[in-house]
Amino acid sequence: MLISEIFSSIDGEAKRAGELATFVRTIGCNLKCEYCDSKYTWIKEPTSKEMTVAEIVKECKKLGNHNITFTGGEPLIQKDADELIMRLAEEGFDVSIETNGAVDFTTRPWFKPDGEVEYDSLFSHIWVCADYKGYASDMTSYMLSFSKFAQLRSNDVLKFVVGSQEDLELAFEVTKYIREHGCNCYVYLSPVFEQIKPVEIVDFMKEHNMQGKIRVQLQLHKIIWDPQLRGV
Repeated sequence: MLISEIFSSIDGEAKRAGELATFVRTIGCNLKCEYCDSKYTWIKEPTSKEMTVAEIVKECKKLGNHNITFTGGEPLIQKDADELIMRLAEEGFDVSIETNGAVDFTTRPWFKPDGEVEYDSLFSHIWVCADYKGYASDMTSYMLSFSKFAQLRSNDVLKFVVGSQEDLELAFEVTKYIREHGCNCYVYLSPVFEQIKPVEIVDFMKEHNMQGKIRVQLQLHKIIWDPQLRGV
């Protein structure tokens, strides 16, 4: 597996925002989002390295955090991604998978529907943070169907990075669809950094009565550190 970096920091987004986590960041992505803040992962760098699943697990143990954030680039295009996810869960880690919404996560061996996941089972320690790309990304046409996102489980996250009112309208449309089809995952609305004011998202949520596990989020790592700083 081609790895960009493995490091300890806090999760800057979603359910575990503010919690310590080990980040496993892969090289390579099937999308090219306009606002991507990790474009350095699109191609192999001199500092990138090939690592086996066993080597990655060993490094995660060394860093000592219970939480793992598997990210990229797009981590699910790595050929050993599923094996790594399962191994990390077997070792007792809680694994968050940050995926871009253009790779089908519903067919993976670690993805079990809500009714098939027993509390405290191996699979309950693996969850998805799926990103539905809005118009600001210029990648909306590559997104999976609404019906795929409606299969997200109650412990999973659907994230919208929004840069305009049009992006907010799309987020509302997708959220309405998945709720009508029984999906009770968490929904996060996050502003494109310095492109839309967070208060505009809050106002939209109020106007459209967006309640029930729907939240606005800011990227904590960009507030705590320089937004361009890597490894944090």
